[in-house]
Amino acid sequence: MSNSKKQEPTSKPAVAEPCVSEGGERISRDRVIQAINALNAHDTSSSGSSWDGYCPSGLSFEKEPKKKKLPLPEDKLLDGLKDEADKLERHTITNETTFPWCTIGKIYAGKDADFSNPLWMGSGVLVGRNLLLTAGHVAPWGLNRPWMKFIPAFESRAEPFGAAYVLNWYGYRRDGDVHGKDYVICKLNTNIGDQCGWLGYQWWSGQDNQYTDRIWTSVGYPAEPANPGGMYMLVEDNVGIVDVDDEGADGKELESNVFSLGGWSGGPLWGYIGGQSRVIGVLSGQETDLLQPRHTVSAGGKAMGELIIYGQTNFLP
Repeated sequence: MSNSKKQEPTSKPAVAEPCVSEGGERISRDRVIQAINALNAHDTSSSGSSWDGYCPSGLSFEKEPKKKKLPLPEDKLLDGLKDEADKLERHTITNETTFPWCTIGKIYAGKDADFSNPLWMGSGVLVGRNLLLTAGHVAPWGLNRPWMKFIPAFESRAEPFGAAYVLNWYGYRRDGDVHGKDYVICKLNTNIGDQCGWLGYQWWSGQDNQYTDRIWTSVGYPAEPANPGGMYMLVEDNVGIVDVDDEGADGKELESNVFSLGGWSGGPLWGYIGGQSRVIGVLSGQETDLLQPRHTVSAGGKAMGELIIYGQTNFLP
């Protein structure tokens, strides 16, 4: 089922001033259902749901990324990723300011309103003009005067579309292990998506082959030997889902080959579905289980889609 609430662009957002977030709130199932009903976007008999993204008219659309070499030798990509099952095809790109690449960006998070000294970094993607989707463990839960800064199309400290700060967030708090419900929806303090657009989303229920029969793309900003400080957007072009594990009734662990290190968390796993660029999950981390060697897990499923719907109902201007 496709949701069709129209989001027309407003005026170009100004450069955002740093601001402290109001903090986060853990998911409440009743509140999410209320949001879905308010949007008339839910059908309990549906086997899935989707939402289309938006590309501003002034932006170039480039389906394929233009590759460029990493700042360090290619063999450095292997540092920290030693398993023989790892299939590394990562690269940086030259066209991160074109759509849909410019919807994805780097996140800095910290506390005490100390905007110049982040505690950690992550990745995220716009799913509305002021809506940021990222991993739940990227958000600074429970900290004093927390803050999160999002920079779309970030490269080597450049901010081609400016930046936005998170006013508040809502979703699942996950500490430690990877999880199929590791995501939050964030309200930003500018409508930065009017400049760089946003991606849609997709989930399926009872049709795991829809995940495993396709090839996906993951994008993030890992800090690793080939990418010190996470200064460049890294792209993994050919992500195959090798297994789908249910996380409760409405979450999904989307398991793939290993390609991620720290800083990639929250980066979108996405692809073209019906000609539309749609997110199916965000990177949660790596794990090893009894049946598989070490693998990367992206969190997706119905719970992610419903969380985005919550943001569309409660956070849009």
